[in-house]
Amino acid sequence: MTENGVVPDPDRMLADDCPWAWNCTWYGSFVFTGEGDERVYSEEYTDAEQLVKTYTHPFTVTLDELPNLKD
Repeated sequence: MTENGVVPDPDRMLADDCPWAWNCTWYGSFVFTGEGDERVYSEEYTDAEQLVKTYTHPFTVTLDELPNLKD
């Protein structure tokens, strides 16, 4: 999968035997409302609970878990 709107649910991917190797959720007004210090997460497309579930799921690899290939 490439660009996506709604944050994917890893449990549904596993249940459907359809694990994605990579995804890139849209940014900007799709994720946040407001400007500057007033910017907050918007639940218009993905509720906060699902966002936390996806990024903390054992099936999900985030940038901080990747090896440093520069050194």
